[in-house]
Amino acid sequence: LGWEASSFPQLPQMFKTKEPYDKLWKTALSFHQSSDEWLNGPFSALNAEDIENDVGDMWRTMYKLTKTFSDQPGPRNVADRTKGKIDKFKQHLPVLTTICNPGIRQRHWDSMSDIVGFDITPPDDASLISMLEYGLNKHLPKLEEIGAAAAKEYSLEKAMEKMKFEWQDMKFEFVPYRDTPEYIGVYILSSVDDIQVLLDDHIVKAQTMRGSPYIKPFEVEMKEWEEKLVSMQDIIDSWLKCQATWLYLEPIFSSEDITA
Repeated sequence: LGWEASSFPQLPQMFKTKEPYDKLWKTALSFHQSSDEWLNGPFSALNAEDIENDVGDMWRTMYKLTKTFSDQPGPRNVADRTKGKIDKFKQHLPVLTTICNPGIRQRHWDSMSDIVGFDITPPDDASLISMLEYGLNKHLPKLEEIGAAAAKEYSLEKAMEKMKFEWQDMKFEFVPYRDTPEYIGVYILSSVDDIQVLLDDHIVKAQTMRGSPYIKPFEVEMKEWEEKLVSMQDIIDSWLKCQATWLYLEPIFSSEDITA
């Protein structure tokens, strides 16, 4: 069209004036849509940490807008009502954080059911609103203890899985000894620095994890894993010691004076 922003010096001010209204309506709409999904959709698919962050951001935005629109009754009313709805939803966050936990297993649902007094094991499509109808807030302190334990157990479980995964592509490397022909097949173990660093790190981690009060559900598996790591360390130590001795003696016994 052949025009430039500089031809309309009032545009920046117009955009600045429009910005809080955009924030107001976008945040109000976002909370309306998201809260409906959070409350009525399958709660097993929810990420409590992400929801808590989103709700916190929305609340702070609305709090600021109530100040921005202090002299404008219409927008101020929208900001106040939306902030009130967010405040009401925030009351559900402790329950959400407790039950929407990737570490919760059937044993945790059994423990929580004992506290509540009836079976609250959720079906796959259970919604947050249906769980709230059980009156879980009445037993929240005890339920939070179980949820926190489940989270810590899950952290230990994932840490153990991560350790095992890190060994999948780890390989011992062998190199030919001096100029020996390939058909003779004399190879020695090459540098094991990377393996040794990983092994030392995992032994310390495994021993630390075994000392955790939350390791009980995986205690047998963790003990077996620690024993495997320690056994690997013993094997490497013996291997390198034997190899070092052989490397020291081999030139002596393969010299012409000896072989003659």
